Amino acid sequence: MTLDDITDDQIRDAVVALSEGGEPFSTIAVIRHITGRYVSDLNTPAALSPNALFGTRLSNGHEILGIRRELPDRSERDDLGHLTTTAVWRTVGR
Repeated sequence: MTLDDITDDQIRDAVVALSEGGEPFSTIAVIRHITGRYVSDLNTPAALSPNALFGTRLSNGHEILGIRRELPDRSERDDLGHLTTTAVWRTVGR
């Protein structure tokens, strides 16, 4: 499965599951929840990065998804141990 194959319903289901505890969650967590893995796009410009474009998709759909972005972004490791930066989200009203 590529990130382009992810449906809006899958994103909504992931957001609901990840926000159950009331804690913020990352774009990486959403991708991992849906695909079971996350690997960063090393040396790929953001405009061409499937991961960055997925983050933009979350940002563009934040009102429908009922989430808001929290700052600052945070660092997380991908499944290969590479450190990368990810946006942090919280369900609106929590």
